[in-house]
Amino acid sequence: MHNRVVQVALPLPARRTFDYQLRREHPAVREGSRVRVPLQRREVTGIVIGAATISSVPPGKLKSVSVVLDAEPSIPSTLLKFLKWAADYYHHPIGEVIRAALPTTMRSTRGIQPRLPTRYSLTSAGRAALRTLSKRAIGQRRVLGALAEAGDGGLPLDALTNSIARPTSTLKLLQGRGWIEMYQNAEDFLLTAAKKAGPALNQSQRRAVREIGAELSRYVPFLLQGVTGSGKTEIYLKAAASVVASGRQALVLVPEIALTPQLLARFQESLGGTLAAIHSGLTDRERHIAWWAARQGLADVVVGTRSAVFTPLARPGLYIVDEEHDASYKQQDGFRYNARDLIVKRAQQDGVPVILGSATPSLESMENVRRGRYRQLLLRQRVRGAAMPKFQLLDLGRLPVTSGITPPMLAALRLRLDRGEQSIVYVNRRGFAPVVLCSTCRWQARCDRCDVHLTLHRRSERLRCHHCGASRDPPEQCPKCGQSTLHPVGEGTQRVEDTLQKVLPGVRILRLDSDNTGNAAGLAADLARVRQGTIDVLVGTQLVAKGHDFPAVTLVCILNADSGLYSVDFRAAERLYQQLTQV
Repeated sequence: MHNRVVQVALPLPARRTFDYQLRREHPAVREGSRVRVPLQRREVTGIVIGAATISSVPPGKLKSVSVVLDAEPSIPSTLLKFLKWAADYYHHPIGEVIRAALPTTMRSTRGIQPRLPTRYSLTSAGRAALRTLSKRAIGQRRVLGALAEAGDGGLPLDALTNSIARPTSTLKLLQGRGWIEMYQNAEDFLLTAAKKAGPALNQSQRRAVREIGAELSRYVPFLLQGVTGSGKTEIYLKAAASVVASGRQALVLVPEIALTPQLLARFQESLGGTLAAIHSGLTDRERHIAWWAARQGLADVVVGTRSAVFTPLARPGLYIVDEEHDASYKQQDGFRYNARDLIVKRAQQDGVPVILGSATPSLESMENVRRGRYRQLLLRQRVRGAAMPKFQLLDLGRLPVTSGITPPMLAALRLRLDRGEQSIVYVNRRGFAPVVLCSTCRWQARCDRCDVHLTLHRRSERLRCHHCGASRDPPEQCPKCGQSTLHPVGEGTQRVEDTLQKVLPGVRILRLDSDNTGNAAGLAADLARVRQGTIDVLVGTQLVAKGHDFPAVTLVCILNADSGLYSVDFRAAERLYQQLTQV
C-alpha cells in the first residue's frame, strides 16, 4: 500500500473510518496493520483497512500517523475481509468489531508475537564444563546437570528456577559463559499428546464420516443431528483427523468454558498433534499465545468458546460448532453477534466444510436443512446399544411437595443411592427463592433498575437482581403494609440443596451454578469430582445440561419442568424442549 493517505478504523462507536496521512519516514503500510494516531487530545491504536489517493479532509487539517506499529499486518487479509462483512451484517462500527476480534494484549501497542515461554538448553561448551566444574558451584551444577539429562529439548524456565536458590543470577551467569542457550517456544503453552486408538464406529457414524470426508475440499455446511449419547464427538474427531493429516487446521467452538478441557482431552487422545485453547478463563498472555500459534499454523486444532470464532488460521480446513443450538453462542453486549452464524459465513469464505452438531438443533438450522442449504446427517441410536431415557411425568397438583421435591422423586433418588449410582436434580433457577412475597398485601420485591423480581440468596442473605446484578438487604417488614409477613416463594438451587441435605442426611451433594462455581478452574474441579464418583447427587442449573459425560448418572429429576413455557420469549417452547432433552 503505497498511497500516503490511509483509512483507519478506531475502537469508537462511529460508523466510519478516519483518514490519516503517512509521513515520508513511515514505511509502506498494508491493510490489517496497527497504527497509533492522534485523536483530539489523546492517541489511540487503530487498524488500517484501506487507502486513498485523496481525502475529503482539507490538507491543512489532515493529521499524520504517529507510529506504524506492525512490520506485518496484525490481522490477515482473509480475517479482515470477514470482519468487514460482520460489521456490515450486524450494522456495527468496524473499529469496535476489530477490537472484539483482537486479543486484549494487541489492542494497545504490543507486538504481534506474544511473550512466549522461555526454555534453556545445554551447549557443547556447557557439557564440557559440567565435567570440570567445582562441586562447590552447587546451583550451576544443578542447572547444567538437569539440562544434560533433559537432552536436546532443554527445559522450561519454571523447571529450573524451582531447583536453585538464585535462579536469575545463576542462569545469567551460565548464559554469559556460553554454557546454556535461551530461546522461546510456543509449544510449552500448547497441548501435545500421543495418538490413541478410539472406539469402533457404528454404521451411522461411519456413514456420516464418509459423507464429511468426501467434501473436505469445499464449502459444505453439515447439520449433524444425533440423539444424546450417539457419538457426535467421535465424528468431529475423525473429520478433524483427516484435515490435520492433510496439513490443515480445525477450529472447534463449544458453548461453555467447562467443556473446553473435556473436548481438548478427547482431541488429544484421538489426534495427537498440537492443540490450543481460547476462552475467557485464560490470562491475556495465554490467549495471545494461542491466537498467535493458530495464526502461525503451530496449532493443529483450536478449541474455544464464542470469541474463538475470530481466531486466525494459517491453513483453515474445517470448522465445527458443538451444541449449535446453545444460546451461549450469542454475544449479548457490545458487538452483538451469533458465533454459530459467523462461523458458517467464515467457512463459506474460506471454502471449507463446517459441521453444526446438536441433539436438538435450532429452528433456523432445521429450516436451512428443509431449504437445501444444509446437509443433514442423522444419528438415531446411542453408541454401544445404550437405551434411550424413559420419562415419568409427575403432577404436582396431586402430590405433596416440599421445595419442589415429591415422594416419588425422593424414592427414586434413594434407590440410586442404594445402587451406588449418581443422580442429577435440575433446577433452572439459582439462589434460594426467585420471589419474596408479602402474604398480606401481595407486595413483591423488585429491582429498582429493571422492575424484575429480586432473588433471595440465603447464603449471603441478600436480594439480588439476576438481570443487572444489583443487590440489597431483604426488608424485615413489608415496605407497603408494614406487616412481618414476608415469605420466600418458589425453588432455587440453594433451597433444593438445603431440602435434600435434610431428607437425605449424609449424602454427598454438590450444587453447580454460577453462584457456587466461581471461575473456570473451580467449575472444572467440580465436574471432575462428579466423574470420579465422589458426588452422589448433583443439583444445578443449565451448567449441568451442557453436554457433560457423567457415566454413573442414571437418574435426572427436573423440577417445575413446565416453568419455561410461562415466558414472554417467543422461543420459550423451543428452549424448554432443548433443555429437557439435553439434561
